[in-house]
Amino acid sequence: KDAWLETRRSSSCVLKLLNLRSDMAVAAYNAKVIQGDTWVESPVLTTGADVPVDLTGVTVEGNAKKDSTVIPLVCSVVSASNGAFRFGLPAGTTATMALGQWKYQVKFVHADSTVETIVMGQLVVADDVE
Repeated sequence: KDAWLETRRSSSCVLKLLNLRSDMAVAAYNAKVIQGDTWVESPVLTTGADVPVDLTGVTVEGNAKKDSTVIPLVCSVVSASNGAFRFGLPAGTTATMALGQWKYQVKFVHADSTVETIVMGQLVVADDVE
């Protein structure tokens, strides 16, 4: 059973489509945020047949790391029955982040306490030109 992770900023703009295998392969997704801006990703997890994966009982958590600094991501299930979840960082947090390349990961914690890393990648924090 394959699943597809479709990352959207809005319903009209698809950013990335990644194949997630049922053996818990991790989707790689790299992103960029301007220091002081809000970073939000809103993926929808569906099967290869475009059927939403039920996220009932799933908690989403994640973090970003650069050197020894670890920052928790703001994560949530948006619509469990539609396979929709969200992760990112508020503007106040990105404003204080060091410029450059960070690593991040997002995990599902299932009702049975199983932990599954679902997305990981690089987050580039770029300088605001103002």
